[in-house]
Amino acid sequence: MTLPWWRRKGLDSRRRERIFVNNEGNKRKPERDSWRETFQYIGLISQVGLGMAASILIAFFIGFYLDRKLGIGPVLTIVGIFGGVGVGFWNTYRLIMRGGTKRDRRQAV
Repeated sequence: MTLPWWRRKGLDSRRRERIFVNNEGNKRKPERDSWRETFQYIGLISQVGLGMAASILIAFFIGFYLDRKLGIGPVLTIVGIFGGVGVGFWNTYRLIMRGGTKRDRRQAV
């Protein structure tokens, strides 16, 4: 006797939901929070990258503007770039020290 297509693919007969079997042979449903957690970490990584780029660019343009206004050469532009890198690293440090997702912080308590 052949099994129906939904049984061959590991789907439950009543709800047609995907069922997984762990090592003990017990059925368990997949974690739905795993996608949410993945996207939260992607958001954190993109926040670090965009924060770093934005701080460097803002400091660069401030230094460039002041160099043109004061007519002293590229001194403040270079200082602005290094200042932007410093601010970007500080922002990254604060994000990392703040912790991961809200769920991680709730589980730590």
